[in-house]
Amino acid sequence: MINTGAPVLLKEINDYLRGGMLTLGGIALAVMVADPHLFFRRALAALVARPWCSSA
Repeated sequence: MINTGAPVLLKEINDYLRGGMLTLGGIALAVMVADPHLFFRRALAALVARPWCSSA
């Protein structure tokens, strides 16, 4: 027996959207972790380099 109809279609759509949301959530999490790390690394380098360059 094969189940068909609206409930099966809605379940397939729901499963597909959940998978997409998990993928996008993972990408968003990776960006949120990487972006501050890269920004503060540059900011720290600028804070260290500014007094070092101006003292010469």
